[in-house]
Amino acid sequence: MGVLDRLAGDRSLGLGVADLADPAKSLDAMIQTGKDLRDIDGADVLIMGCAGMAHYRDQLQKATGLPVVEPTQAAASIALGHIQLGLSHRS
Repeated sequence: MGVLDRLAGDRSLGLGVADLADPAKSLDAMIQTGKDLRDIDGADVLIMGCAGMAHYRDQLQKATGLPVVEPTQAAASIALGHIQLGLSHRS
C-alpha cells in the first residue's frame, strides 16, 4: 500500500494469554508500549492490533497524549460514513 516508510515501529505487549485476562496488567503494558513507540520510535499515532482491546483506547490515548486508532472501530466508522453519504460498493 506504500505506507511502510511511514511506520514508526511495531511492538508486542510482551504478555501471554493468561496475562491479558488481567485488565490492569494489560493496560499497563499497553501504556508502556505506547510510550516506547512515542519516545523511542517517534510514533505520532498509535494503531491498536487487537480488536479485543478496544475498551482501552481512551485510556491509552490519555496516558500517551497520542491519537489511538482501533481498527475495528475505524472500519465501522468508515462503513457508517458510507451509509450516511449514500455510498456503496456499487457507486
